[in-house]
Amino acid sequence: MIREPSQRIGSYAFITAEQHVLLSLLNRGPNRGKWTLVGGKIEWGETPKQALLREIEEEAGLELDVNPVLIDVFSHQVDQMHLIGIIHRIELPKIVECRSDGDGLSSDGTKWFLISELNQAELNPSVLKVLHLLNYIR
Repeated sequence: MIREPSQRIGSYAFITAEQHVLLSLLNRGPNRGKWTLVGGKIEWGETPKQALLREIEEEAGLELDVNPVLIDVFSHQVDQMHLIGIIHRIELPKIVECRSDGDGLSSDGTKWFLISELNQAELNPSVLKVLHLLNYIR
């Protein structure tokens, strides 16, 4: 089956607290089984911030009253999919309990990871890009 090219614009967050990062486990697509940034598709009529806060609530169960800081915009292609990702940073004062059971859509749950102990082989390329951009890895 030949897949038609498509484009997706999403809003994602690098959420940190106490030397940890909150990541979401992908359950579909070419990076299935890898940990990725919390976030997702910007729905019709949403701003990137609105989409980001909605996705954080859906995937992690967190209702945050924060102003995410824009850190970059990524663009890459995978299997006829052109993904444009608006990447934000959110720094929380402490680790908060998050949803670990998944959203029933693309996430199989979220989890806090100590940044210094991340296994790069288990990470989605977007996480690696952000870690490199913020000088956590070289």
